[in-house]
Amino acid sequence: YFLRIDPDKAFSAARFFVESLETKTGLKLKDDVKIGIYSHLACAMDKIKTGDSLPAFPELETFSNQHKTLIDIIRDESVIFKIEFDISFSSDEMAYIASFFNEGNCD
Repeated sequence: YFLRIDPDKAFSAARFFVESLETKTGLKLKDDVKIGIYSHLACAMDKIKTGDSLPAFPELETFSNQHKTLIDIIRDESVIFKIEFDISFSSDEMAYIASFFNEGNCD
């Protein structure tokens, strides 16, 4: 369960965010992957709100350089979380979000 965020609002924002990413990138996540990213986002949001730290992304700089365009889109589209929840994602978290959009996870 969530301590600091309304789960319905969190999942709604996550759905909107993922749909925006799919539109901007032209990548369509498989349905089961969408469920995973919605859950990931809601849990990350709750951790941020409770002050818990999120894990560091391994080899962040290399991954970020290889996926710069996707991460830039994630940064731009994640404004919804700032507006709705006063949450900003770290570079590590943006890399984790980007990692969902790998070839095996898309239709």
